[in-house]
Amino acid sequence: MAVAVIAAMTQELAPFLDEQVDTQAQVPPRVDATVHFYPRVHQGFPLVIVKSGLGKVNAAIAAQTAIDRFAVKAVIQVGLAGAVDTRLKQGDIVLGERYLEHDVDLTQVGLRPGTSVFDAAIQADRIIIPEAMQLTEFPCDPMLMQLAEDACRTFDLGAVSLPVLGRRPAIHKGTIVSGDQFVSDSKKSAWLRSTFGATATDMESAATAHVCHVNRVPFLAIRAISDQADHSAAVDVAAYLPIAAHNYHDVTLEIVRGWSEKRGETSDRGA
Repeated sequence: MAVAVIAAMTQELAPFLDEQVDTQAQVPPRVDATVHFYPRVHQGFPLVIVKSGLGKVNAAIAAQTAIDRFAVKAVIQVGLAGAVDTRLKQGDIVLGERYLEHDVDLTQVGLRPGTSVFDAAIQADRIIIPEAMQLTEFPCDPMLMQLAEDACRTFDLGAVSLPVLGRRPAIHKGTIVSGDQFVSDSKKSAWLRSTFGATATDMESAATAHVCHVNRVPFLAIRAISDQADHSAAVDVAAYLPIAAHNYHDVTLEIVRGWSEKRGETSDRGA
């Protein structure tokens, strides 16, 4: 049973697409609804590498298509993110414990910012939204999180980081908030921090988490910090992308190996 690895941009997936794979089990790439899918087998474990495109809608299309057409049993989102927590620095890794859509705003009807609504009723001059139809956040999968923490301890994530950053990346767990905007304003970043307790922000993770939640598919996002989500954001991203991609690539493949083995889906190597 395959695991999907989703990112918004081809560059974010470069280490996955460039590596050698088991050619005998290779399946040709395909494009569905502008989303690129690269089914492959890595060391005996089936993967579907997915380039979704930027933003929540593209991410949701990619996740649902991967679940429906490739029957993936877990989804891992990778890519870059902006730091909202001021303790984070470029190159650090964020493992998302929970995910919220920061640009969903139903505060006019009494809901907290970021609350998703699955149904509502209009009565006279009021909108009635039952509490059972509300969901404020989407959680990560506990097993995937544990595997990610183990993988981060296993690998020397400083190997490529030290020459450029001068330090090893720190690993953080926290809340990732997503919206259809590239956050490059310190005031916006402060609002995300105070309103949601956000650790990092991106444009896709919460949407993918939303899709996985309603499909009951395990999900985890692994984001590498490329910028501070402030006025410097536009000039920082390119310099840190190769380092970020290398680090989350190694962690992700270790998660896939561990997840498959824990579920009894052993590698085909040596078969």
